[in-house]
Amino acid sequence: MQRATSMTVAPKIFTLRQWILVFAQRHLAEHPIEIGGQNRGPWVRLYMDGHEGRQWRWCAGFVSYIIRQACQITGETLPILSSFSCNEIAENADMHGLLTPDLGRTQPGDLFLLKREKGYSHIGIIEYLDYATRIFHTIEGNVIVGGKREGVTTKCRDVYGKDFILLGG
Repeated sequence: MQRATSMTVAPKIFTLRQWILVFAQRHLAEHPIEIGGQNRGPWVRLYMDGHEGRQWRWCAGFVSYIIRQACQITGETLPILSSFSCNEIAENADMHGLLTPDLGRTQPGDLFLLKREKGYSHIGIIEYLDYATRIFHTIEGNVIVGGKREGVTTKCRDVYGKDFILLGG
């Protein structure tokens, strides 16, 4: 956990999106997983400001934590609301003109949202995207890792049923 949260980094020449990827990859490398039950353990408490338990789905907490780390390095203000709720993050991004259904406007370091009938059910960070195939690779939290516990992992996703949040920089 100390390696993932360390603020020892290279020179401050990266954009906010690049720093988001640096920190997301750093967390991924430490294999954060739930320990002690659903939505429980030290990683969950880290991402959820001390909260844990069944009701504390933590995908938005993971994303918010990573963005806060990146903003601390760049000195930038948060481009979107830091929240434990996918819907609150989406509403805030929309209010600031950062929410889009268009993958063509996104870049690595931006966010994706998984749509449901009303609102959003999941959020993660875009690590790599292929505009031609409309497929993108992610780093996201609160997903099944290796068929067992939930944790931080990578996934390959398509654009269908997704919206995106543009973080700029």
